[in-house]
Order: sequence, then structure tokens, then C-alpha cells
Amino acid sequence: MNNRKKIIYTVLICILVNNTYAFATKKDSIKEEIESNKNKIENLQEEKENLNSQIEEEKNQLTGLEADIQEKENELYELQKEISEYQKQIDEIQSDINDLNYAITESKNQIEIKKKYIEELKEEQEKIQELLDDRIRGIYKLDLSKEYIYMILKSKNILELFQNLSNISRIITFDKGLIDKSIQSQERIAVEISEINLKIKEQEEKQIAIKEKQEEIVSAKNSVVAIQNKEEEKRKELLALQNEKLNSIASLENNSNSINNQIEELESHNSELEAELDRIINSVAGGTGNNDKLETLPNESGFLRPVPGVITSYYGYRVNPVTGEYKLHKGIDYAGNYGDPIKASKSGVVEYSGWISGYGNTIILGHGNGVQTLYPHAQTLNVSYGDTVSQGDIIATVGSTGNSTGPHLHFEIRINGEAVDPLNYIPY
Repeated sequence: MNNRKKIIYTVLICILVNNTYAFATKKDSIKEEIESNKNKIENLQEEKENLNSQIEEEKNQLTGLEADIQEKENELYELQKEISEYQKQIDEIQSDINDLNYAITESKNQIEIKKKYIEELKEEQEKIQELLDDRIRGIYKLDLSKEYIYMILKSKNILELFQNLSNISRIITFDKGLIDKSIQSQERIAVEISEINLKIKEQEEKQIAIKEKQEEIVSAKNSVVAIQNKEEEKRKELLALQNEKLNSIASLENNSNSINNQIEELESHNSELEAELDRIINSVAGGTGNNDKLETLPNESGFLRPVPGVITSYYGYRVNPVTGEYKLHKGIDYAGNYGDPIKASKSGVVEYSGWISGYGNTIILGHGNGVQTLYPHAQTLNVSYGDTVSQGDIIATVGSTGNSTGPHLHFEIRINGEAVDPLNYIPY
């Protein structure tokens, strides 16, 4: 019977040793996994910061591009105004040319009319000249004075005499009229020829004016063409800037998507680490072979404030100052300085003393009945796994390890693995 008991004890001891070894091995594996996850998170955080810097830089570049585009648009607006002015001048010059062409046409028509009128005057002059020539030849052949005396002497009476004198007077008047008409015709021809020459001169002057106006139009058109070419260059620059802006936006969107993916990975890692932390806490609670030590702990009436610093963050949902996530803050944060002592809030057994990713250097104390207290972000750890500590003993010093923005103590109380508000147990 005694031999049987010895065998049973031996088997139980072997089982206990094996379980203890397996737990230690498992704990070390978890710590290695947590450390690996910590490095991954730190790398992701660094990559996130780099991407944020890159996004900020690209936003600044986009702002610069928008300013350049606005400047080009202003230049294009000024060019369009200048082109409108040139077009207005061209329209005015074209109107002047149309007026000149109309005046030249009218002048040509008047010249043609005057030429016809001169031809008629010349024909009339030729007829008058023929009559005068005939009269001169007749007078030359006859002695007109003798003819007149003959006619007077030949008159039978005074009445016939007056009649003959009247006839002679009419002949003289007619001859004088022919001469006057010939003179007037010549003078009129001279006036018409002078007017024609004046019209021709005016026409030549108008043609010169048209040529000058045409040269002005050519010059104005060349200016417009030069401005249009300049405008086209500006438009191409503007299109290039717009394309560059679109490329930058596309690049920014790609970077944003990449950042979102990185953040999702980070959140996934954080969730895994939170689950891993909870698993560690649950695995060490009452499963470390320290039940005999827990049974001998004094039964204090309450918890002790672990550090004297003021509370900077309470238990509850908040935006994490490191990750930017909105999630449950499972403890309260006490302000402190590097190296300030951290005291055990309640007598207990050290269930964990080491690094936990995100929490940094951490002490976990077990107090029995599924109650635990956690002391993360420590600078130094003063106790080791399995140590028994009394309420008020210094177990660590304040630091800023893990995901922390500065020296402080993040203090948690967990019951059966679930975080509770410490102010329900330490009301200050």
C-alpha cells in the first residue's frame, strides 16, 4: 500500500513538474510572440508617420500647384482681354476699308459720268467749231462790209432797210453766240477735266490710305497671332499643371489607401495583442502554482493608491493618444516622473514580471479569488515571477515604456480577467 502511494505521489510530482515546465515554455513563447508583435507595431507606426509626412508634403505641393494654376488662369484672362482689344481694332480698320472702297467706287462712277459728259461737250464743241469755220470761210470769201452796204442801198424803203439791218444784226448775234458758246464749252471742258484730275488724285490718295490700313490690319493680325500662340503655350502649361495635379491626387489617394491598410493592420495587431494580453492575464490567474502563497496573503480591507500623482486619464472610452483609435481605456493614468516608486496596491503574488507589447515593462499581481492588479509602462521592474509582496511594497518605478506619450503609471484592476473601474476600489 505504501509503495502504491509512493508511485501515485511520484506520478503527481512528474505531472506537476511537466505542467510547470510546459507553462513556462508557453509563457516564454507568448513573450517572444508579443515582442515580435511589438516590433511589427513599432515599424507600422514609423511607416504610418512617414506616410503622413509624405501626404502632408503632397498636400503642400497640391496647394502650390493650385496657386500656379490660378496664376496661369489670370494670365490667360489678361491675354483674352488683349485679344479682344486687337479684334476691336481690326473690326474698326475693316470698317474704314469698307468705307474707302465704297468712296473709290463712287469716285470711279463719277469719273465715268464726267468722261461721258466731256465727250458730249467735245462733240458739241466740234459742231460749233465747224459752224464757225464755215462762217469764217464765208466771210473770208465775201467782203462782208460791202455786202452790208449793198443790202442797205438795195433796200427799197425804210421798212425794208430796217428789216435788212435786223437780219444783219441777227447774223452778227448768231455768230457772236457761236463764239461765246465755243468759249464756254472750252471752259467747261477745262473745268470737267480739272475735276476729273482732282477725282483721280483723290482716288490715288484713297488707294494709298487703303494700303496703309491694310498694312495696319496685317500688323494687328500678326500681333493677334503672336498673342494666340502665347495663349496656346499658357494653355499647354495649364494642362500640364492640371495633369500634374491629377497625378498628385492619384498618388495621394494611393498613399491614403496604403495608410488605411496599414492602420487596419495596426488595429488588427492591436486587437490581437489585446486578446493576447487578456490570454496572458487569464492564464497566469490562479494557474501559476502559487495557490498556496495566495492562501497565506493578509486580507486587507481595500486597495492602496500605487503612486501619489494626479489622475490624467480615467477609465472609459477615449481616443488613444498614440494610435488615434477610439476604444476602451481599461484603467486610470497617474502622472509621475521617471524613477518614481510604484507600490503594490494590495498584497499579492507576482504572476508576471516582464515585457508586454504596448504595455512595456509590466508587473501583474495576483490577489486571490480571480483579482489582479496591473502596473504597465514601468522603467524598472523590482520583483520577479513568484515573489510575494505586501501592500505598499515598491515593485517597480515609473517610466514610459511601450505605447506611451510620457512617464506615467497606467493602473488596472481585473476581476476574473475583466477590467473594472479602479475608482470603484480606490476613490481618489
